[in-house]
Amino acid sequence: MKNQNHPNIKIDKIPKEGMFKVPDGYFENLSDRILTKVKTLPIEASKVRIIPYSRRRLLRIAATIAGFIILSFAGYQIFQKTQKNDLLSQADAYDVADYYVSEFDERTLMISALESEQEAKMESEAMINFLVDEGIEEETLLQAL
Repeated sequence: MKNQNHPNIKIDKIPKEGMFKVPDGYFENLSDRILTKVKTLPIEASKVRIIPYSRRRLLRIAATIAGFIILSFAGYQIFQKTQKNDLLSQADAYDVADYYVSEFDERTLMISALESEQEAKMESEAMINFLVDEGIEEETLLQAL
């Protein structure tokens, strides 16, 4: 059997036993060897920079002011956009109303008005019938109106 990645290597000839053996006593003195290597390494000066408290306080104040300015600018931009949209919508509302009114003829407007009047009358009759069914007298309803 040959390996597909390396055709010159024959897998059958590699020994199957004893492939992963560790030399005798390897782990017994491993920690000592590691400690001696660590102790011989040179110790470098720490590169940690300590910022004095007074500077930290100034940095906090500067960050707060910068955040306030950014939020104020963003709020101003949003407010300006909504204000412009309101002005445009008021001006456009008249144009839109004129456009849609011109689309309807007088007959269509009359039919629509009659239908809405009939619906209102039917709703009021349904309400009166409901109240009468609930035991409220019709005379009381007429006096309330």
